[in-house]
Amino acid sequence: MKVRPELDSLRDHFPLHLGRVQIDLVEGPHELHDPKPDEIWAALRVIQFDPDGMIRDIREQSLRLAPHANVLADAERVGECVAAHVEVLRELFGRPDASEHDVGMPCDLIWIDELLRLRKAVTREQFGEALRAQKRLGKRLG
Repeated sequence: MKVRPELDSLRDHFPLHLGRVQIDLVEGPHELHDPKPDEIWAALRVIQFDPDGMIRDIREQSLRLAPHANVLADAERVGECVAAHVEVLRELFGRPDASEHDVGMPCDLIWIDELLRLRKAVTREQFGEALRAQKRLGKRLG
């Protein structure tokens, strides 16, 4: 169900398939405390699967994806940012010990809002470098 046109540049990239982890963009209205009028928020759902394909855990959380819709207007840049997430998260979840790790909440994995604020970052490589330098995620990558 396409209900929020401001998410158009993100919608085509979800769900993210990352081995035994899948991240979905959940559309629809979301109850938030007191968002600023221009902010773009959406819920992200992280689903972790057991080796036999059974669902092990589901976590959903509303995240701010952009301070305003203009940040998401450059579909190519948004695509590069999401591609960097996929590359880095596949690296994290592709490790032999990945099933031992707590996957975490969406806020531990998705940094679209923060990365799109980096004015000089436009390529997957630049976004990936910034994502690997992010404290919580970078620490998990070792």
